[in-house]
Amino acid sequence: MYRVLIVDDEAPARELLKMKIDWASLDCQVTSTAKNGKEALALYNDNEFDLVITDIQMPIMNGLELIEAIKSQNPGQPIIILSCHESFSFARKAIQLGVTDYLIKDSFDASELYNIITDTFKNTHIQNGSRTDDTSLNDELSKSKILNSLIREANQFEDIEAIIKEHKLKLHAHQYELFHIEIEVVGQDVANPTTQYLSKNDLAYVHKLFKQSLLEFVEGEVSYDQNNIFYVLYGVTNPHSQIDVKNEAIAIANHMRHAVQEEFEVEVTIGISRPIHQLSSLSEAYQESLNAAKRKIISGYDKTYTSGGSANLDEDQYIKILNVKLNRINDYLEENKFVPIIKEVQDIFLQNLKGFMQYYYLKHTNWTLLSMLIEFCAKNKLSFIEISGSRSPWETIMDIKAVDGMCAWFTLNIGKIQDTLKPEVDNAHSYHVSKCIKYIHNHYEENINLRELADKYDINNAYLSRIFKKETGKSLTDYINDVRIEEAKNMIQNSSKKMYEIAELCGFSSTQRFFIVFKKLVGVSPGDYRKR
Repeated sequence: MYRVLIVDDEAPARELLKMKIDWASLDCQVTSTAKNGKEALALYNDNEFDLVITDIQMPIMNGLELIEAIKSQNPGQPIIILSCHESFSFARKAIQLGVTDYLIKDSFDASELYNIITDTFKNTHIQNGSRTDDTSLNDELSKSKILNSLIREANQFEDIEAIIKEHKLKLHAHQYELFHIEIEVVGQDVANPTTQYLSKNDLAYVHKLFKQSLLEFVEGEVSYDQNNIFYVLYGVTNPHSQIDVKNEAIAIANHMRHAVQEEFEVEVTIGISRPIHQLSSLSEAYQESLNAAKRKIISGYDKTYTSGGSANLDEDQYIKILNVKLNRINDYLEENKFVPIIKEVQDIFLQNLKGFMQYYYLKHTNWTLLSMLIEFCAKNKLSFIEISGSRSPWETIMDIKAVDGMCAWFTLNIGKIQDTLKPEVDNAHSYHVSKCIKYIHNHYEENINLRELADKYDINNAYLSRIFKKETGKSLTDYINDVRIEEAKNMIQNSSKKMYEIAELCGFSSTQRFFIVFKKLVGVSPGDYRKR
C-alpha cells in the first residue's frame, strides 16, 4: 500500500483532504500529516513516503523550501502541490523543482486529484527503494503552467519577450488568436465524478493531437489548464484581413476538434477571442474566449463560438416557435414516433434558444415536456419514475444547470421509453445496442464512431454510449478496437499481408495507431505475434 504525507498549516484542510479521497481504492494510506515544512521534513527523514501532497504558504518552512529539501535527497520523489496560490512565480519555481502536478485549492475537483494520483503511481516505478517518475510524459503539461500564467497575468509582466525566450515559446507574430477549449467526456456517469475527466495519459495525448493539428496551419502553443480545459495561442498568418483571420481560426478549431474526436468519445467546445496585436492584451483575450465558450450553456456543446455572438430572437418569435414545437411533440407521442420527438426536443433546447431563455419559459418548457411524458407512460402502463430513476423528476430536471444538460436528460428518458416499448432483437442486448454490434462487425474496416452510429439509428449519442457500455461492459470505441484486433490477428496468422495493409483493412487511421492498440490488447507487437 502506498504511503502518503499531507502537509498543510490548516488542520481543517488536512482533514478534508483525508476524507475527500477514497484512499483505499487507490491502494493508498495517509500515514502522516504535518502543519509546516519543517515538521514534514522531519517526518520524511524518519519515514518512507510514496507521495507527498503539500501546500505552499506555511509558517517556519514553506512548501517550496520543503520540496527543494526533499528533491535534494530524492529527485524522483512524487510531489503534488495543492495551494491557494496561482501566481506565475510559484508555478515557475514548482516546475523547476520537478513537482508531479500543481493544483489550485479553490478550483480543483476530487476526481481530478484522484486521476493525478492514479497516473502518478502508474507512470512511476520503484528501483532500490526509491521512485523515479517518467518525466517525458509531464514535460509539455509542466510547460502549460507557465503559459497559463502568461495568459491570465500578461499585464503584470514587465518583459514578456524574456519569458517567451526563456521557455522557447513559439510566439513571434504581429497578431494573435486565443482559443479556450473545453472537453466533455461523452457518456460520463454523473454519479461517478472520476468519469468526467480524462486521465493524465489521455490529457498528454490530447495535448499532442492539438499541437500537431495547430502546427499544420500556423506556429503557436497549446497549454493544459485543469478540468479538461486547454488553451491555444498562435500567430495569425494574414493579419491584414479580418475575414481571413476569422476563417483561419474556425478552420483550425474544426481541425483540432476532428483530430481529438477520432481518438476519444468527447465533445469539444471552443471559444475564440478577437485577435490581439500585443501579448500584453492576453488577459482580455482570455476573458473573451472564456465568455465565448460559455455560450454552450444555451446554444449547445461541441461547437465553435467566436467572440461577440449573434443577435437574439425576439420574445414573441421565440414563444411562437416554442409552442408550435411543443404541440408537435404531443402529436408525435400520440403516434409513438420517437425519432422526430428527440429531434424536436433537441431543436427546442439547442437550436431555437440562441441566447433567449427567460427562467419562466424554461420552467414552462420543462413542465410541459415532463407532463407529456408522464401522461404517455401512464397510458402505456409504464412508470416514468422507474424509467427515469428519480422519485421527483421535476426537481431532478430543474437541478440541472445547463440547458443542453436538460436536453440530454429528456432525450435519455425518451430513449428509455422507446427501448421499453420496442421488442428486443436478441436476448442479450437491447434493440439499439444489437443494431450497433451488427453494424460494427459488418463495417469494422470503415471509420466508425459514436456520433455516426447515433445518427444512423436516430438515438442520442450520450444515451447510446451509456447503454452500450452497460450491456457490453465496454465503451463503443473499445468494442470497435476489439473487433478490429481480432480480425487483425486472423490476418497476421493466415496471410502474408504487410502490417500497414492489415492496419488499413482493419479500419485503423494509421499504422502507428494500429501498433499501439494491438500491443495494448494483445500484449505483444504485431510482428512478435506473427512469429508465434
